[in-house]
Amino acid sequence: METKAHNLNWYFKGNEIRNLDHLIEVAKETDATLAEKINTKFDLFGFIYKLELLNQDSEHKLYIGKKFFWEERNIAAKKNGLPREGHISFFNRIVNHKRARYEKIKAESNWQCYESSSDIVKNMSILQKEIIALALNPYQLTYLEAKSLFVHNVLEDFQYLNANILGKFFRCKRLI
Repeated sequence: METKAHNLNWYFKGNEIRNLDHLIEVAKETDATLAEKINTKFDLFGFIYKLELLNQDSEHKLYIGKKFFWEERNIAAKKNGLPREGHISFFNRIVNHKRARYEKIKAESNWQCYESSSDIVKNMSILQKEIIALALNPYQLTYLEAKSLFVHNVLEDFQYLNANILGKFFRCKRLI
C-alpha cells in the first residue's frame, strides 16, 4: 500500500490552489455571484471539501467535510499600539501582577495542509483534496455541508466514509 500523501494541494473547479488569494481569484472568475460578495480575503469564512482516499484494501473511498479559513488568536499587542492585519479587538490581561495589553486577531488556519479531523480518514492515503463550495459565514458553511452530504447520498452509499449528518441522521448498518 502507498504511504500517506501529505500536503497535497487543494483543487477548486479544476484549478490547483496555491494560497487564499489564488482561491479568491479563481472563485471570482468562475462564480459571478460570489465575486460580488468577496472584497477581501477576510470575507471568506470556510469551505466544504471532498477527499478521495485509498484504504488498506486499496479501495477508493470518499469523505466530505468542512473547514474554516480563519481562527482567532490572542497575541501581545504591538508596542506602538497599532492594530495588526485581521484585528478584532484589544484587551488587557494580568500577567505576573502587571497589566499587559493583548490583541485578538483573525489569523489564517492550517487549511492548506488540512487532511480532516476524522479518525477514519487519518489512517488512509489521500489521493486528492477538492474544495466543492465556499461559504461566507458559519450558517452558510453548516448549510452547505449538510446539503452536500444529502446530495451525495453519503449515508446510503458505502463509498463514502461519513457516518452521520449534523449528528442527527446516521448511517444504517444494513440498508433495507
